[in-house]
Amino acid sequence: MTSMTRTMAKEVGPDGIRVNAICPGFIFGDSVQWYLQSLADQNGTTYQEEYDNVANEIALRYIPDSEQICGSIVFFASDLSIACTGTSLDVNGGHFMTF
Repeated sequence: MTSMTRTMAKEVGPDGIRVNAICPGFIFGDSVQWYLQSLADQNGTTYQEEYDNVANEIALRYIPDSEQICGSIVFFASDLSIACTGTSLDVNGGHFMTF
């Protein structure tokens, strides 16, 4: 995704077109809730324990929701990011960071 974003940005940049990517991790919602409940059922744990297991791997210690992801999309769509192109933004609360 990152390579494609950069390549496309380079190709269409001269036409004034910006290309950026949002790279979310888990997005808290129905599917993640279902997944966490399934893990809890399989492991004999609670939903909250499974949520906490995932959240503890995230620097901000929570799973971002769709509104938080959308904020990043709005940023890229706005003039606030006018000089940004070829950029991939991890919007995952720090989940993909290595410690």
